[in-house]
Amino acid sequence: DALTSKALDQLRTDIISAPTLTIQAAGGDKPFAIESVVNERLLNANLAAGTNSINGTAVPAGKIWVITTAAISYIGTAPTWLSIHYSVGGVGMAAARNNSPVSLHVYDWSGHIFLSAGDYMQANVQGATAGDDLYLWYSGFQMNAP
Repeated sequence: DALTSKALDQLRTDIISAPTLTIQAAGGDKPFAIESVVNERLLNANLAAGTNSINGTAVPAGKIWVITTAAISYIGTAPTWLSIHYSVGGVGMAAARNNSPVSLHVYDWSGHIFLSAGDYMQANVQGATAGDDLYLWYSGFQMNAP
């Protein structure tokens, strides 16, 4: 059945006078409650011979970091392997590993790593030559913890 003119007028009035619905993230007016960009570049320019690690900054209390990209590079005599790790609750987890790295090459990773207070990113190398260089870069975003 066709709507009567009176019914159509009522429907128009209802739509025009309907309240506006606003959806807001828990973090205030920030999309997805994103607070800021996380970005760090680390270097150890004087490695010891053997196995070495570089630890990133620990996530502050009350925050969550979502790491979306990371890269690692070694400059010097090619080591045995390189890896991008992260520590969650004191447990090391591997994000990427290269078992045949070469000097002056950047090995990258992308995805999503969720870190909470005290967690951190890490670069690892095995078979380093004393005095060589290890780089770690990573970026993502910070949010308030629930």
